[in-house]
Amino acid sequence: LDSAQEQVLWEDSIRASHADDVLLNIPQTAAAAAAAWDLLHAWEAPLHGRDFDWSADCEAFLGWMRAVQIRLNQNGWITRSELPGVLAKQFAMGGRTARGDVTTVGFDDPPPAVARLCRELGTVSRSDPQIPSRACRVECADINAELTAAAWWARQRLEASPGLRIGVIVHGL
Repeated sequence: LDSAQEQVLWEDSIRASHADDVLLNIPQTAAAAAAAWDLLHAWEAPLHGRDFDWSADCEAFLGWMRAVQIRLNQNGWITRSELPGVLAKQFAMGGRTARGDVTTVGFDDPPPAVARLCRELGTVSRSDPQIPSRACRVECADINAELTAAAWWARQRLEASPGLRIGVIVHGL
């Protein structure tokens, strides 16, 4: 789901719980719940209630989260927050083989879900002797310099190999 679709899913789950009887701003609450969902997935935190503090707010969030999970499962959907974990599992189970180098940028300390995905992609890449595995670190002054460097890197790669497919993923874009 894209962020707008996920927002509607959270809003529907909150409204169905009758929380709108006491909450004044469903869209802001849904955005906060989606942000919590994102953090839980990024840090691969447990998604079951026994690890939560059981305050009233926590219980409400757990109910909304269960409702969201049910709708996602019923429809075969995933959220952007779940994507790194789903991809890592696919690669770990021998999913489609990656072709080409995998380069990550912009992470001071990647959350565990992203780190696991990168490890799985690296494992897949190294299993093919035709694919070189190398990494380098490029430090940029700010986000604009980072995006410019990524664009120049992509351009150089495309000029060297015109049929190459390159994906640049910008978290939170």
